[in-house]
Amino acid sequence: MSLKIATLSVVVNPPGQVLNVAGKKVAQRRCDLDCPYCVSRTTPYIAGLNGESYAPLPIIADWSRHYKRVAEGLPFGLITSKFEATKLPKEELGEIMQVMKSGGLLVELQTSGLHLNEDNLYYWRESGLHTLALSCVSFDDKVNSKIMSKRGLRWDIDQIIRTARPMHYLIRVAVIMCKGGVDSIDAFLAAANAAQKAGVHQLTFRKMGTAQQIATKGGRKIAEWINQNNTPPELPQKILRFLDEKGSDKQVVPWATIYSFKGMRVGVTAHMNRPDMDIARHGVLQPNGRLYGDWEGKVLLA
Repeated sequence: MSLKIATLSVVVNPPGQVLNVAGKKVAQRRCDLDCPYCVSRTTPYIAGLNGESYAPLPIIADWSRHYKRVAEGLPFGLITSKFEATKLPKEELGEIMQVMKSGGLLVELQTSGLHLNEDNLYYWRESGLHTLALSCVSFDDKVNSKIMSKRGLRWDIDQIIRTARPMHYLIRVAVIMCKGGVDSIDAFLAAANAAQKAGVHQLTFRKMGTAQQIATKGGRKIAEWINQNNTPPELPQKILRFLDEKGSDKQVVPWATIYSFKGMRVGVTAHMNRPDMDIARHGVLQPNGRLYGDWEGKVLLA
């Protein structure tokens, strides 16, 4: 494979049913949040061939080793989900992490952080987890709760970071820009200051977006919300001009522009980038064991 991949993304899909204490299957929410911009309802659900929640471990191992040879930059391996990855049992996630680390990857977990605690953070660090990638719309937990949770769920990003940092995690925070969250230069600066105070290592501001084709009713509803709540189209460029003046060590890659700012690596990026020339932002390993170059299942790599 000649295509270079920046990140190998292993998709895990927590089960929609679990056994209760009586041994009966009961419905389970695959994600506790109700993010109105959620990618899961604008991209296809790809299940395992026999209903598995993730690709077979030998396939994950093979791609982890192969990916090292074509990676662009550091060989990051991301565990992610259309739902919430940490709803998968702790031990199963730990096994995936061990396999990816054995293949030479720096293992990263994308999560809202709602289910992180000292116990599973320690367990996953011992299993090989290197980076926590926390998703939010703000460093104000009330704003996160209002936008990301219809049921008023609350969580404390600062506490998550305080718990994780002594375990020597690298902390990456991805802020989805939208109205009511980061929607201006002042809001960008407030988020950057809060991230610096919390001890974040890498901070990304991401523009909202949808799949090129949206077939479901839920997907159309998401697209409508994004259209009504997107930030001004000039905001990313305003942030980049600010960082051109105030930041340093500028780095440009096909999917982002990154600077050093306030002791962090701060980047501005688009959403769900497709392959550009011979470089892909993600090689997406779906539960069916196939590797895609995008989240829409349109670009099949292997």
